[in-house]
Amino acid sequence: MTGQAAAASALAGVAPPRVHAAEDNTVRLALIGRGGRGSGAVTDAMSITSLPVKLTAMADLFDNRLQRSYKALKDKFTDRMDAPEDRQFPGFDACKKAIDCLRPGSDDIAMLTGYAGLRPAQLEYAVEKCVNVFMEKSFAAGPPGCRRVIAAGGAAEKKNLKIAAGLMCRHSRNRQELIKRIRDGQQRAAHQSRRARPLSRAGLGTVDGNLISR
Repeated sequence: MTGQAAAASALAGVAPPRVHAAEDNTVRLALIGRGGRGSGAVTDAMSITSLPVKLTAMADLFDNRLQRSYKALKDKFTDRMDAPEDRQFPGFDACKKAIDCLRPGSDDIAMLTGYAGLRPAQLEYAVEKCVNVFMEKSFAAGPPGCRRVIAAGGAAEKKNLKIAAGLMCRHSRNRQELIKRIRDGQQRAAHQSRRARPLSRAGLGTVDGNLISR
């Protein structure tokens, strides 16, 4: 499954499009964390033609990264960018400011794609403000953070909010069918599995878009 297809599946689950003609059906996005995962996730989201989406707020720890990301997205998605300078927030409190730009109780989505250590607090704030969430992996930096994420998920369920996770495996039809067959008793459960994933160029992979060399 392509990244765009996975994003479409995840975002459709968070914000099913409304069909009322007199209503503003635009799904407003707030991008929080513009690293490699964040830029990729919002690119996939704004490439979806079945949902009327606009990026209305951006947040990152570093202003220079924020500006680079804004320019790249503006060049590619001019008609879907609505994040002027006063809705571009750098710094440690940037997440709250970006989420505050969204409409509580609407189909708007906070896209949490930054550092895992900050994710639990960001998720808790979005849920507190009654905002739907799409969040990339990793979801926390350790067991205490994971427990906070689980608790926030429970609070979101009580408020009828949606949280979609950026785990492409969960949106793969092949893997869904495999799990279904295991649960239906058609296939024995696998006790071990291995996978291979191509690495970037000659390096070991990337972190926030930066190549990690051998």
